[in-house]
Amino acid sequence: MNDPFNPIPIPENLNLTSKTAATPGEEPGAAHQEANNQSHRKTRKRTSKRWQAQAAMSEAEAKSKWHRIKGKLAAKMAGIDPNKLRQVLLGCGVAAGTVMAVLLAIKLMPVAVTLLALLGLWLVIQLWDRLRYFPRPF
Repeated sequence: MNDPFNPIPIPENLNLTSKTAATPGEEPGAAHQEANNQSHRKTRKRTSKRWQAQAAMSEAEAKSKWHRIKGKLAAKMAGIDPNKLRQVLLGCGVAAGTVMAVLLAIKLMPVAVTLLALLGLWLVIQLWDRLRYFPRPF
């Protein structure tokens, strides 16, 4: 089996189409695939248990949990002085506004640079056009 394009001779008894690692009754890579499936099964069982627990929670339990959270939050807020709470909320609002302004400026920076470049080009063209009408000294 000498191929004119391949200078290395290939032995006749070498079978390149079959997998020698697999036994006759087993698919190639079955052991590795089975090990993979076992590790995935463990993960699936863990996540499915968590999902089942969340799905099993009835609507009444979810509402009662929400009411407990609201009650705890209201109890903590009731202990805070109203003026102090106002200052904290105002500070949070100012911080959020500053962050939004910075993000908006970052997002609009390419548009602003493009507009400034076009404005500069328009100004240069206007000045170049007016140069024609200046008197020449010579």
